[in-house]
Amino acid sequence: MMEGGYAGGGGNGLRELSVYVCWGGYLEEGGDRMLSYHGGRKDCIWIKENMPVVLEERLVEEVMGEGLKGWEMWYSMKYDRREVLLLGKDVDVKS
Repeated sequence: MMEGGYAGGGGNGLRELSVYVCWGGYLEEGGDRMLSYHGGRKDCIWIKENMPVVLEERLVEEVMGEGLKGWEMWYSMKYDRREVLLLGKDVDVKS
């Protein structure tokens, strides 16, 4: 799962996003309906606005130290952390 936070712009005018990469554990919904990640490993990467998904996947592979074959990548939106969406299915996201 990936969870991000906006980090603002840099000197280049592009916005960056901090992405928390979590693998090998599980998500659990608490009493407050918030999702928590338990077990496994997690790390952080930075991605830039308009970065192609293929490059994002390469960064995740570097962090994990393995390929993504057989893995699914999910993310949550800032306005609703309880809903996780499959990366690459952005047609489901309404702006």
